Amino acid sequence: MKPTDAVLAVTYRCNARCVMCDIWKSNSSQSAALEPRDYARLPTSLKNINISGGEPFLRNDLPEVVEVITKRCPNARLVFSTNGLSPALVKKSLPKVLKVNPEVSIRFSVDGIGKIHQEMRGIEGAFDRVMSSLNIALDLGVKDAGLSYTATNTNLDQLLAIYYLTQQKKVNFTFCGVAHNSEIEGYFTQGNKEINDLELLGQQLNYLVKKHLQTWDPNLLARAYYEYGIYFREVYKKRPLYCGAADVLFYMDPFGNIFSCNIANKLMGNIVDSDFEIIWKSTEADNSRIFAKKCPHQCWMICTVSPYLKKRPIIPLLWILVNKIKLALGKEVIEVSNSRAIV
Repeated sequence: MKPTDAVLAVTYRCNARCVMCDIWKSNSSQSAALEPRDYARLPTSLKNINISGGEPFLRNDLPEVVEVITKRCPNARLVFSTNGLSPALVKKSLPKVLKVNPEVSIRFSVDGIGKIHQEMRGIEGAFDRVMSSLNIALDLGVKDAGLSYTATNTNLDQLLAIYYLTQQKKVNFTFCGVAHNSEIEGYFTQGNKEINDLELLGQQLNYLVKKHLQTWDPNLLARAYYEYGIYFREVYKKRPLYCGAADVLFYMDPFGNIFSCNIANKLMGNIVDSDFEIIWKSTEADNSRIFAKKCPHQCWMICTVSPYLKKRPIIPLLWILVNKIKLALGKEVIEVSNSRAIV
């Protein structure tokens, strides 16, 4: 099967100093990244592309990269993941990006209100900066703008505060998940800890899940299942749904290296050295698919879960129906106490 989803780190350069990510410390952040023309090597089967980093807006040629990707993958939805810490760069580059592809979506990372976000990102005035970037995107007419939140023990109590902020701003909300560790050198960190207050996590997620289950919006219903999965994974240390790494999705670093995902260090090939179709049918790719079925990380992140929800919708659909009935009967979807968790 050809891949439908990809996470593309277009640079490892970063202007943040995040507590849950080591990209900014990596020596590879100074290495030369792919040229815009190299993105014409991507598979045309892609339907969803997450343009990430590092910080993608640090690339002066970002509009050129987007132009090549758009021409190569005309049916793909492009979503930017950005820290928004440089409003000037967003204001300079985003109009050119929108001229090339006016349908791009953008998610600004916000992990807390005010000083908590500053503590998470390690940059003075981080919250005000990202809010300025969001306002710039909205003023420029971005149709699908939103905030994304990643949970750690430092900012766990900020989940609903960020959700309420998105409701106030009338933008989308994405709970990316609990901060994970990555085996890939220079990517994320190895210092992220398991959430130590599952009761607080469960209470907040139960609120979100119920809100989303009360609608008939397919996107919000899928989000409800994903949010339930975050808690399930933290409680039971396993995924409630199979992983689609190297099956429907892949991760590509700034140098063209193709990995099964952005967590497991399963290198399948390099897009500059070999045709993508050869990489996708290689022994390394087959081994990565086998590994994904028994992967010890058991990660649960929006970028890796979303494509498999679409490929295997029957389990999420059944869960949604069962829990809509539970809500109608006045029951909780996630029951939380100090001593037990029922999901």
